[in-house]
Amino acid sequence: MASDNEPEISVVIPVWDRHESLFGAIGSALAQEEVDHEVIVVDDGSDPPLDLRSIVDTRLRLIRHDRNRGPAAARNSGVAASRGRYLAFLDSDDVWAPRKLALQLAVARDAGGLTAVGCGWRISRGGVSAVVIPADAEGGEAFAAGAWHGAGTTMLLPQGAVSLIGPQDEDLLRLEDLDWYLRFAAAGGRLKIVPQPLATIDWRPHDDFREIDRAVERILARHVGPGSPHSAAAQRRIVAYALLVRASRRWHARRRTAALWFLLRSWLVLPRATVFLDRPHRSIE
Repeated sequence: MASDNEPEISVVIPVWDRHESLFGAIGSALAQEEVDHEVIVVDDGSDPPLDLRSIVDTRLRLIRHDRNRGPAAARNSGVAASRGRYLAFLDSDDVWAPRKLALQLAVARDAGGLTAVGCGWRISRGGVSAVVIPADAEGGEAFAAGAWHGAGTTMLLPQGAVSLIGPQDEDLLRLEDLDWYLRFAAAGGRLKIVPQPLATIDWRPHDDFREIDRAVERILARHVGPGSPHSAAAQRRIVAYALLVRASRRWHARRRTAALWFLLRSWLVLPRATVFLDRPHRSIE
């Protein structure tokens, strides 16, 4: 068990100008049962700055950036200030079930090593709710299929894994999770899943495809080609997923012809029966 001065889990919540939903996220983090934890909120240059004085709880800490630096920088600041043996990440518009951390912690203690522990989640999109249960995974090919494990809100990581892999790339304003987990996979990391929907994710599409394009180019330069730490099969999946993301953003920006072109290219790189590279178990409600 952690000492009185060192919580076992540090929860990091990055936020930028999302004041209303943030209080739900903080409340669900503080309400976690059967764990010793702290909650670190990183205000990434909100205007006006966040005011959390209405929440009186010694487990809550607030860190401020003087300007907006992006989600990777906000998470990195939270990690740098953390004291826990494990790290958990929660996006500011999502919430957790009360026993999420306790159930994940039991798996993490048993698994040991370079193991991330995820969980199932409930996602709301366009008035339709679905439950998504990912599968256990290891190796570059599994992680190359994208952020299907809900990395921003579902993951519990040993502090040592973050120290080994390094911080998230602050030059990436999108796909920073994909890049980090590709590095995690290359180092031998694996993923264990608690097969219950323990998080609720408020999914909102982004239509700024130029930001995505910049992120894609940086990720491809790092993970595909000579010197890549990934197998040829994993590299092919990375390229196929990158094209799929570019298609998705253009579709939401109503550039449908361009979206279909990128989708076709993704299929040509990796022929498959569905749009997705990997399809976790889903049940529609």
